[in-house]
Amino acid sequence: MRAAAAGNSDEVEVVSFNLYWWNVEKHKRFGKLHSTVRRERPFDLIGFQECDDVAGVVRGAGLDGFSQYQGPNGHGLAWNNKAFSALGQPGHTWVAKDKWGDRRITFVRLQHRATGTPVLFANTHGPLNQCGGTLGRNWVNAVNGAKKPGDVVLMTGDFNCATGSGAMGSIKGLLPSAVDAGIDQILSDSAAVVSGGKRDGWPSDHPLVRGTFRLPASGAAPAERALAEPTSSGAARSCASYSAWPSVDGGVTCDDCTALVLTEPFGGRCDRYCESFGHVCSGAAEEVDENCEAMYSARCDEPIVGTSDMLCSCEAKEPA
Repeated sequence: MRAAAAGNSDEVEVVSFNLYWWNVEKHKRFGKLHSTVRRERPFDLIGFQECDDVAGVVRGAGLDGFSQYQGPNGHGLAWNNKAFSALGQPGHTWVAKDKWGDRRITFVRLQHRATGTPVLFANTHGPLNQCGGTLGRNWVNAVNGAKKPGDVVLMTGDFNCATGSGAMGSIKGLLPSAVDAGIDQILSDSAAVVSGGKRDGWPSDHPLVRGTFRLPASGAAPAERALAEPTSSGAARSCASYSAWPSVDGGVTCDDCTALVLTEPFGGRCDRYCESFGHVCSGAAEEVDENCEAMYSARCDEPIVGTSDMLCSCEAKEPA
């Protein structure tokens, strides 16, 4: 057993684990499953997928002092009351549906006792064969609907989508810090990954994923990234007629010298796109539903990945 969870006062130990419940139950392997979870003690947060009895796992694994939330359809989570106090009641938000039923995020807002940092702890089990932008947007909107200003987000999940998919591109645009074990991941917006990786999860068919995250200094949690703010410079941008803009996707143009453009010819970077027709980039974002609404903003030189198009704002170069 490790000496202590979160050995440094600003560190949080997080576990994500798909329990393969039906198979473990069929073969009567709950003792082995509980031992796998018990082996990882101590930790602070754990998100379960395919878990029909969170309270039973918490008891069986000896997670004394933990509170838990079952949530619908096996999306359970549990947290260590020595490390966290609850800031509200747990909840859940629908994100998708497949042949196995509704898929959601479950969540609870917590306060980290050692630092006072508010944390949104979220968990999901993604649907099968739905790794496009719609699922990603639903994850992003669900997280942002649950968090409060100043919250640090820690999200566990069997996302059923790998890095590089549209869905993961969207959620990792919001939560870029990652312990990436394939479709099983732990994500954060502003807590830095100290260490982590996948561990033997038998008798589950998934690995157990564990990560140590360092919470940001007080007041350093980022503002919500999902919806880009409109330009507030007060001055209208000046640019060429949209008929001169290359690679506009579906003819979608927006106000203030912004258009929906194809990512592939430009490596997902709006600075390269704008330079291609003699302009300079003044804004970049991932769009929502092929229109002018921004899901999250990015730097002009930051690749927007996992999507076929992006919103680029381009201005005419000032005369030398």
